[in-house]
Amino acid sequence: MSGSDAAKKLQQKFSRLGSPPPATAAFGNLQRDDAVAPMKTSEPSIQLNIRVTPKLKKRLRLIAARDGISMSEVIVRSVALYEEKFGSAPEV
Repeated sequence: MSGSDAAKKLQQKFSRLGSPPPATAAFGNLQRDDAVAPMKTSEPSIQLNIRVTPKLKKRLRLIAARDGISMSEVIVRSVALYEEKFGSAPEV
């Protein structure tokens, strides 16, 4: 396939998309809820590898997306709630 053939195919694909919506139709898409800002810490982070079921990973991802935070932030908050309910882990 020559370069011009590839360009024609791309034009055909993208010509079916139509024009983008006006800016007024996309109102609120780019707004970030500042009440759910990511937690900033001065401590360096390290990687944690755990195995979970696909269902749990999907739930974790959905919770993070719903609240606009990272999946690691969901884990951090989960540990804080767990310690609040069952007591803190000993300091090491």
